[in-house]
Amino acid sequence: MSICHINSINNDFMIIRTEKIHFGRSVKLVTGFIITILAIFVLFIIYMIFSCDDIIGKIIGAIVLLFIAGLLLPLFSFRLKQIIITDHSLIISSNRDKKEIKYTEIQEVSKYNPTLSKGNVRTFGIGGLFGFIGDFKNKEIGNYTSYVGDYSQSFLIIMKSGEKYVVSCENYEEVIKEIQNRL
Repeated sequence: MSICHINSINNDFMIIRTEKIHFGRSVKLVTGFIITILAIFVLFIIYMIFSCDDIIGKIIGAIVLLFIAGLLLPLFSFRLKQIIITDHSLIISSNRDKKEIKYTEIQEVSKYNPTLSKGNVRTFGIGGLFGFIGDFKNKEIGNYTSYVGDYSQSFLIIMKSGEKYVVSCENYEEVIKEIQNRL
């Protein structure tokens, strides 16, 4: 837990606590598998580039490498980093950006039942590589936006607008209490 002042885009706010994102076994397996396959493929392409005498082959190999980097780097940018609890909002931080959820807009926050995730349908986003990030739905809670590294450490936020978020972090039960105290 840390306390300090930082500048927001428009406001000054005080950080009450930060929590790391824990990545569950399934996220680690999917990420490790995909990274390993891509690494083997990249090494094969590099080998082909250096062993090929034809300039066209070298150019095609370089284009394939750029294509792979062009796919992987944006995906890596969505990787979740931490949850920040401030005096007026919850901030979900990724390598790419920050999503701010103001307490005044939250209707309810509660522990998420991880068994509900087994019936998830991903409508847009990433389903295991660097986390479960994007738009999902299931029968129990309907449509929601996911910022999850480990469903067993997740909580559900229902907004006054009807939007729903499932978020995970270490010490998630303490984070739930902290948010509930601020509602």
